Amino acid sequence: MDNMEETISKLVDDFFNKENLDYLKTNIQVNVRNSDDKYILELTANSSFAKKKLAKTIDELESTIKEKTGDKFIGIELQFFEVKNQKKTKKLILHPDLDSECTFDNFIVADFNREAYSVSIEIAKNPGTRDYNPLFLFGGFGIGKTHLANAIGHYIYKTHPGKKIYYSTPQDIMNSYVKYTRSSNTISFHEQFKEVDVFILDDLQTFSKNWQKTSDEFFNLFNTLYRNGKQMVFASDQFPKELEGLPDRLKTRLSMGIVVDIQNPDVDTKKIFVKRRIKDKNLIPWFDDAIDFYAKHAPDNIRDIIGNLNRINLYSKIRKLERVGKDDVIDILKNFITIENHEISISNVGEAVAAAYDIKVKDLKSKARHKSISEARHIAMYICKKIVDSSYSEIGLFFNRNHSTVITAFNNIEYKIKEDQELNMMIDKIISRLKRG
Repeated sequence: MDNMEETISKLVDDFFNKENLDYLKTNIQVNVRNSDDKYILELTANSSFAKKKLAKTIDELESTIKEKTGDKFIGIELQFFEVKNQKKTKKLILHPDLDSECTFDNFIVADFNREAYSVSIEIAKNPGTRDYNPLFLFGGFGIGKTHLANAIGHYIYKTHPGKKIYYSTPQDIMNSYVKYTRSSNTISFHEQFKEVDVFILDDLQTFSKNWQKTSDEFFNLFNTLYRNGKQMVFASDQFPKELEGLPDRLKTRLSMGIVVDIQNPDVDTKKIFVKRRIKDKNLIPWFDDAIDFYAKHAPDNIRDIIGNLNRINLYSKIRKLERVGKDDVIDILKNFITIENHEISISNVGEAVAAAYDIKVKDLKSKARHKSISEARHIAMYICKKIVDSSYSEIGLFFNRNHSTVITAFNNIEYKIKEDQELNMMIDKIISRLKRG
């Protein structure tokens, strides 16, 4: 790879990161072609979903590259090949408008997303069941909501061939409504949903409060789909009642089925995910200490974790690395992850929690069962498991407890912070202080 090819590849990588399109990289092949010292960027999408997303930003990407490379860059060729070209042995039956990477088979299940996964599987097997309609998936950015929403669509498409699946975003709904109203034909707007059996709407938090007429039509559409027993799946970064762009009557309806909160993954889950991703995607292998290090410093959202893995793999190829080490991770991701200049120990956590509760560390290690000490001990165990690279047994040893007690304490606090916002904020403050040193 010559310098210009490397420059263009890096510009593409930076653009995807800036525009939050890292998750598309697994659906796109990037190739820079050199012809008589002129360069063409070939982007090949393996699904119509990826092609559609790329098409919306391709002009901006082209302008960005031309600005940095000048006349040597000719432009971008966007190509497409069908999902059916994938390995036949897997017998994949995928909906062409959905992300081919987002299936139940490659969704990594752990404690933080197990409930969301189980509910999604149940709905995919029995779409339209009144108790599970609508399904509302919410949680932080990039932690699997879109993956599960797409997976539900793929599963129903495979097991219920006759059902029509519609996947969209609020922006697409609004654009569609504007198109029909300009032609004075709102009847046609509703007609496009007449045969829909599964309605999937992603990024619901982007619904603007300025779209009053669109939200009215969306409200009517919701009622029609629900009344006819059509399965609805919504994904959002916000809880229904926090969606400022929607009227209260619609927020209430969004909550009338089942609402599932997807929590952030812990360090152990990140390790499992990184190892599986490297294996499944045939990435350049990593040393164990590199995986351990990255898992401790990786962002909480899976989308960014994938983006970083793709970034490391790209630069490892450029550098002709046979295996990725800890120093390689630090160097390549120095601008993308926060690396604390100190290691946090179980002892550090014990001291921080003891200070927050105005007690002594020896109290946390004692047999005392006073409510405040017991709660502080549980919180200390919880934080240790969250941010310290130690096993349940190692944590238990410090607090003079067995590993099963630590597991119970962790699960107890994990449950409490879902209901107790004040407790959640206090734990976040302790963790922030520890990371600052």
